[in-house]
Amino acid sequence: MINPELLRKKSVEKRKKAFSEQLKKEHLETKSTFFYKLLHHRFWLVRILASALYSVWIVIMAIGSFLAWLAAAISA
Repeated sequence: MINPELLRKKSVEKRKKAFSEQLKKEHLETKSTFFYKLLHHRFWLVRILASALYSVWIVIMAIGSFLAWLAAAISA
């Protein structure tokens, strides 16, 4: 092909297709995670416990991130 517009259009379509395939792959990977399975379990007690564990994990990660930021800010 010599026409630059057609080349550009073809490359954009190719990138869009690759991006959508990557999104589908990531979506399938997230559905197979342990927390996803627990958060969408058929028993409500398991879902509640998983939500509580997930919330505690998020809070611990937030505190750890803050402490890491604080250590980096103090040392700089």
